[in-house]
Amino acid sequence: MTFIGQIVIPSELFTQADGQCAYLFIADSDGSLPTWEPESGENAVIIQSPHALFSPPTFLTLSSLATGPTVLTKAHGAETDRVELFIPTFDLQMEPQFHTQAQRAILDDESAKAYDHAMWGNKIGGQPWFIQGDEYPIGDTWQLLAQLDECALPFYVNFGTGYAYIFINETLNEGRLLWQC
Repeated sequence: MTFIGQIVIPSELFTQADGQCAYLFIADSDGSLPTWEPESGENAVIIQSPHALFSPPTFLTLSSLATGPTVLTKAHGAETDRVELFIPTFDLQMEPQFHTQAQRAILDDESAKAYDHAMWGNKIGGQPWFIQGDEYPIGDTWQLLAQLDECALPFYVNFGTGYAYIFINETLNEGRLLWQC
């Protein structure tokens, strides 16, 4: 899998966070692999804690490699293998109440535009802005760690010209990635 990046889990949003970091990986794909499915084994969110031993999710098959592929960035017309992307922590006090797809469907045009504008884009924390329907990983209680808009990233990753949603569980020891377009 290709290493996409890492996100320090912010204690401002996840009060039980204690130095954990989420590492994001996705298989290189021409669209034939189910990289959009959170437990397909074609993507991974690895939570590393400075205070606990690493325990991989059961659906992953791991191999020992010293290095692996990373995304190439689109920096000033040249490709480089490293970029720092600053995504501000979402201001939960500014976020509107989460609306399901069914609730969004009955909003008037002005309310729908305002809601979409407040929810879309890259963010850390908050609630997801789903493109194709409400979709959370199965089991556990999942919270949005990050939402990534493929078109607004400074590197190429295939989310079908859509959004990736990175979720973590309540105990901050497992994560899942899914995407919609």
